[in-house]
Amino acid sequence: MLTGTLSGSASLVDALPYVDAGYDSPGVREAVLALVEEEMKVYRPNKDYLSHLPQMNLDAFQTDLMKVEMKRLDDGLPMEKLDFKKYSQSKPAVNRRRDPSAWEESFNRVAVLHNHMTNRLANLQLQLEYGPEVWRRYIPTVERQVKLAERELKDVRNRIQEVNWERKNSQTRAGQKLHELESRWVELIDKNFQIERSCLELESIIAGMERVAAEHAAKKANRATEAQVPNVDGTADLAVEVNHMEISRSESEPEEADQSTDHVPAQLLYSE
Repeated sequence: MLTGTLSGSASLVDALPYVDAGYDSPGVREAVLALVEEEMKVYRPNKDYLSHLPQMNLDAFQTDLMKVEMKRLDDGLPMEKLDFKKYSQSKPAVNRRRDPSAWEESFNRVAVLHNHMTNRLANLQLQLEYGPEVWRRYIPTVERQVKLAERELKDVRNRIQEVNWERKNSQTRAGQKLHELESRWVELIDKNFQIERSCLELESIIAGMERVAAEHAAKKANRATEAQVPNVDGTADLAVEVNHMEISRSESEPEEADQSTDHVPAQLLYSE
C-alpha cells in the first residue's frame, strides 16, 4: 500500500484490496500495526479542526422549556419524577379540617383522581370490545410496512453489491495495468543493466587500447632517442639502427624476416 500526498492535508491511499496479496502472511499484521503506531506518534491532530466553519448557534431552535431542561442536564441534576401522591389524599390535614378552602382543594384532587380512573376504565372497556378487531386490521398494515422495509433493504444491498462489483472490476483492471507496467519496468531495468555492462566492457577495451597505444608511442620515442645518440666511429649507431629495423620487421612481417637482405649486414659490420 502506497500513500501519496495531495494538496493540503488530504492523503491519497492507493491500496487495492482486491489485487494486493499477502495480508494473511505471518508477520504482516504486526508490521502494519507497527507502522500505524509509528504514524500515530508523529501525527498531531489539530484540536480546532472546525475553525474554518462559522460558530454554531445552539440556542437558535430552543424554547424556554428546552433551555431549562438543557441547563438541568448541564448541571447534572436528575429529572423530576411525576408525583401522584397529591391526588391520593382524600381528606385535608387535621389542622385545616374546619377550612372550607381545604375541603375544596381535597374535593378537586379526588375529582381529578376519579376522572383519571374513569378514563382508564373506559379505555379498558374499549380495548376489550374493539381491541382484537383493531389489531386484526392493524396486522396487514404492519405486514405492508415489513415488506416495504424488506424491499428497501434488498435495494440497498443490491446497490452495495453493484458498488462492490464496480470497485472490484476497476481494481482488477488497475491491477492488470500495474502488473504490465511492472513487467515493462523489469524489462527496462534489465536492458539498462545490460547496456551498463556493455559500456563497462567497451570502456575496459578502450582503456586497454589506449594503454597499448601509449606503450607503442613510448617505444617509438625511445627508439628515436636512441637513434639520435652520437658515436665516435658511427659504427654502433648504424648497428643499433639496423637492429631496430630488424625488430620492426619481425613484429610486422615475422614470416619474411628470415628472407630479408637487411638481416645480414649488421653481422658484416661487426665483422669489419
